Amino acid sequence: MASQRAPDHIAVPDHVSIYEHQAAQYDRLIECEDDKLELRHALSKLLQSEAYGRVAELGAGTGRLTRLVLQYAPRLAEYTACDASASMLRQLEANVRRDVKDGHYNSVRANMVRTVTAPHHRLPLAAGSVDLVLAGWTICYACSEEHEHQNNMLPSIMEEARRILRPGGRIVIWETLGTGVDAPAVLPALRGYIEAMEERYHFRHTILQTDFRFPNLHEAESLSDWFFGKEVLRMLRQEADGTVLLPSFTGMWIQE
Repeated sequence: MASQRAPDHIAVPDHVSIYEHQAAQYDRLIECEDDKLELRHALSKLLQSEAYGRVAELGAGTGRLTRLVLQYAPRLAEYTACDASASMLRQLEANVRRDVKDGHYNSVRANMVRTVTAPHHRLPLAAGSVDLVLAGWTICYACSEEHEHQNNMLPSIMEEARRILRPGGRIVIWETLGTGVDAPAVLPALRGYIEAMEERYHFRHTILQTDFRFPNLHEAESLSDWFFGKEVLRMLRQEADGTVLLPSFTGMWIQE
């Protein structure tokens, strides 16, 4: 199959509208991600490397990372999930309740989570109050070159993340390296942001393969088209069992 060039933009429709009004459908999409479990394993390894008791997440969305941390952080005591969309946080809370019902973790763990409606650069958290700051697939929207008025947001976001972090704490950021492509690559609109992360803020990244596996072709086509656009549809691959695979790559940046 011919190599597919990464698109020149973040191929997402009006994400503000999606996150505010279509949280449940977005949640259906991300439930299909990480077929090889590379994200899950990388996060589990990170959480077990140190005693992270207090964790804050920026752009927590419907709880993709939140729910993994609840499963894998052995010394977790408090988790603050921040997002600008109250709708996404309501879905997160519903997902956590469902996880308890399904036996993924108990209610004691679930009660460690508090949700806060807040933007990345104005967090209602005390200085030095967390051990670990997480941000998955979210800072890109404030720093993409597609949004010229937001290009200077990264210093504000990093300053706020550092403010709430205890001395010796860690910041971890995940961003897309392409969906519906043969190989990982930084999207052109994110190059300035990623370069700043690595050169100015001293983050180093690991590449994860986070393919989507959909239960059937209809689900694959409808969810992929809806969120990523029609360009990715040609990269859908139906397997012998009827499931459908969409290649996807993610970078995991950890501050040195």
